[in-house]
Amino acid sequence: MGLVLFQEYHVAFIILKSGPSPRPGNWILEKSTDYGRSYVPWQYFATSPSECLRVYGITESAFPDEDNSIICTSAYSHILPLEGGEIHVRLLTDRPGNNGFHVNTVLHQFIRATNIRMKFQRIQTLFGEYIHYTSGYESVRSRYYYSLGEVMIGGRRSCHGHGASSHSNGPGTCYCLHDTCGADCESCCHGYNQLPWKPNSVDKPFACQPCTCSNHARDCVYNETVDRHGLSLDDGGNYRGGG
Repeated sequence: MGLVLFQEYHVAFIILKSGPSPRPGNWILEKSTDYGRSYVPWQYFATSPSECLRVYGITESAFPDEDNSIICTSAYSHILPLEGGEIHVRLLTDRPGNNGFHVNTVLHQFIRATNIRMKFQRIQTLFGEYIHYTSGYESVRSRYYYSLGEVMIGGRRSCHGHGASSHSNGPGTCYCLHDTCGADCESCCHGYNQLPWKPNSVDKPFACQPCTCSNHARDCVYNETVDRHGLSLDDGGNYRGGG
């Protein structure tokens, strides 16, 4: 079962609520950062601490030791309640570097996602396999399936590090800085293509630069060949860039 976010988000938490069946036993919460082309584990869930170790090779832990640690928990794989059970996944608040999130590039990378997938691997059988056929057996077996009644995701658009989420133009809209444009600040604005667009981060800051064009044009495009041969002057008078 998967969810498509359509844009890149920083996901802080996920809350799942089962439908008319118990919560899944063993399963993997996965994420994609390339729009579903590939997935990696985000968190493991198992019916017991021993299952965490046996199935996923990880010792159960309630709290991660590092900002990008992938943990396994058995707290949300109990049989009861038989329906409507909740699963709370805290991807940000329980991390050791949460208080410095705005400058924590490791945590930024860990909570990035464009797609979310739940890979269910073991159903809760309510021990029905040990029950001899009786008049009540069918009611037990009738719950042998996975179900989700509700899914809640909390987060914000990543804006590729070039802005912040803004509600002035609608929920989750990026307010772009650094002369970037686009729904997710994914390109340089018209006239600011002296350098090729890049995402911005604390350790690798980037801002789009204006083209000069000797004041003969209002717009420009970046050309790699021009950049490689040093044929374009930037606004500082240096031969740098390809606008």
